[in-house]
Amino acid sequence: MTGGKFRSKTVDDFLSNFTSSSTIRGYRCHLKQFFTLIERDPDTYIIDVRRLENNEGLNILESYEKDITRYWQWLISEGRSPKTIVNAVDCIRVFLKQYRIRLDDIVWENFRRRGTGNKPVSQETPITKEMLKKILIHGDAKSKAMFLVISSSGMRIGETANLKMKDVDFDSVPTKIIVRYTGPNTVKTKTSRITFISNEATDALKEWLKIRDESLALSIKRTNFPGSKKQADDDRVFCCCATNIRDNWNRLIEKAGLDQRDERRSRHKVIVQGLRKYFKKQFGKYNSDVSEVLMGHEGYLLKSYLQFTEEELKQEYLKGMKHLLVFETAVDAEELKTLQSQLEETKKQLVESNKRIDLIHNGLLKSQEFKNELEIIIANKLERLQRKNNAIEVTLSH
Repeated sequence: MTGGKFRSKTVDDFLSNFTSSSTIRGYRCHLKQFFTLIERDPDTYIIDVRRLENNEGLNILESYEKDITRYWQWLISEGRSPKTIVNAVDCIRVFLKQYRIRLDDIVWENFRRRGTGNKPVSQETPITKEMLKKILIHGDAKSKAMFLVISSSGMRIGETANLKMKDVDFDSVPTKIIVRYTGPNTVKTKTSRITFISNEATDALKEWLKIRDESLALSIKRTNFPGSKKQADDDRVFCCCATNIRDNWNRLIEKAGLDQRDERRSRHKVIVQGLRKYFKKQFGKYNSDVSEVLMGHEGYLLKSYLQFTEEELKQEYLKGMKHLLVFETAVDAEELKTLQSQLEETKKQLVESNKRIDLIHNGLLKSQEFKNELEIIIANKLERLQRKNNAIEVTLSH
């Protein structure tokens, strides 16, 4: 099922009805597989059965059904995932429908009912906080910012690639991101929405933006050849496409020693799309409904989005943000209050201990032996208090 470019006027005319580049690419691939398998030319495959006699027309429709069945069986034999099989067969259905060839609904229902299984074929490894930390320590400022933004916002890879400077609001706490639908290949659900990024991601993003313009200028200089798409007025935050993001991720997981591949599918087990699942899992520990809304899952956008005001989403995000931190340690309000109280107490104890030492040195305690023992006891206690004090201050500094 491989070979050179697949070109057909009939197929090209069909694909011209779509605007999404991913849909066009996927449909072209499915149609190439289909026509290569049945060894037919798509430009001569379509027959207007409406102009044929009843029996002749029925025979043609039956031949179409046999071709689709053969393709369906081939997909299963190749170990394609259930989702891929459904999409591939549906592509053929839409293609035939475009040219007025309509099989009975029962035909398509039979394909859907037949056992393709309902479990993913790919062996994907879920991303954990420890794994993400191990991966990001190998990244530069851009990589660290990019993947912290994705993992703390739930944005899709394409949405991140299309993120514009004007859509990042640093004045908001937490930083607000407008995932803006501006046309094909921008937002999958064709609906704009808002999401947020963690304070940790905000800091990383600001560090990247300090060197962004210089990095873009160097990139333009390196790719200064005909056909280059790099432009000095590029207003995208990360100045790269979705493919660049995936390539960047794959380089990092290789450096981190996490580039194992699925034996069956020959794809990485730790994939960049897993960052959305990481967000869903981590933020879902606090509020699963809000996580679905921020991720832009279509059903939740229709049913739940209007139930939350922007301020409510912001407050919910702030409460659950600690679950999204990778490098920083989260301290909630109650824990912070307790630590501050402990810090004040240890400081008081340090002051009292120092006073007692002063009394000893001023000769107010006469027994030399007692003085020596007391100095040792107080010195040990002072050292323990100082260590405890330092530990609390380190925690509060985060």
